[in-house]
Amino acid sequence: IIGCIDGSHIKIVDPKNNRNSYVNRKNFHSVLLQGVIWHTNLMVGFKDNGRLTLRQKNFNVILSKIRVKIENAFALLKGRFRRLKFLETIRLELAALLIISACILHNVCILNGDLLQDLIDEERRQENANNPHNFEYMDEEHIANDAIRKRNNMYL
Repeated sequence: IIGCIDGSHIKIVDPKNNRNSYVNRKNFHSVLLQGVIWHTNLMVGFKDNGRLTLRQKNFNVILSKIRVKIENAFALLKGRFRRLKFLETIRLELAALLIISACILHNVCILNGDLLQDLIDEERRQENANNPHNFEYMDEEHIANDAIRKRNNMYL
């Protein structure tokens, strides 16, 4: 594995327009911030349809453990800019601008050696500790065929 991709929900005030479009699977209003730690071939876990082999289940466990890196990156971002835990702005375009600005400033801090490892968000770690396989699977039709072939050759 040479990279990770994940998303993090940022809670927002109930929007006036298209309210249902912003309700996530945990039943609160949010916008989704997607993050990438460098990768060239994105491999995803196997969908658990109740018929996974032991090797496929093992692959999913290993992949889930590696995703901790990107989850920690989101935790550091939200720890540094605590306002990202809940944006109270009503204007969604302003919310997007605030999130982008926070990401840019966070990257500038990291590039200047300000890593602040103590900002790891305990809530995020607890959430993942309670469910180590809690990650969304992308549809395989949206993933590069080379990555799927590589995964299948390794774990089928």
